Amino acid sequence: MFGLTIFGHNTPFGYAPMDGIGPAPMPDDFWRWCPAPGLNRRTAIAVDMIAYGDGYIHRSTRGLNPIRPSWDLLVPYRSKIEVKAIDDFVKQYAVKGFWFLPPDLDDAVYVTCDEWSFSTNDKNRNGIIGTFSATFTRSFNPQPIS
Repeated sequence: MFGLTIFGHNTPFGYAPMDGIGPAPMPDDFWRWCPAPGLNRRTAIAVDMIAYGDGYIHRSTRGLNPIRPSWDLLVPYRSKIEVKAIDDFVKQYAVKGFWFLPPDLDDAVYVTCDEWSFSTNDKNRNGIIGTFSATFTRSFNPQPIS
């Protein structure tokens, strides 16, 4: 579908690496962190329903892309540096959207993120350990950079 393969997966980026050897570098708006096992995918279909008085219900899909998958993911972190990097990335790209390669798909998808959280499990002199959690929702309209 896209042409380039990075780490065994197709990517939506149609350019070659500068030296022509190896995979192309990932663009800035590509999710780089590996989710913990147990990633959940939910799918919602946008349906319009009209109920008539005789019990008949007319159902039809709404829009050009009525099927909207979303992924609930957890990403472990082990330092304040990782927390800052993840938080900065999500703050920068959550509204505009970014590319995400779900473990259950072969191709990267464009997603947005409306809410996320960090849960710290342990903090000591060596750093912090915890989990980032968020829901990424498939988006079909990349927004311009603001």
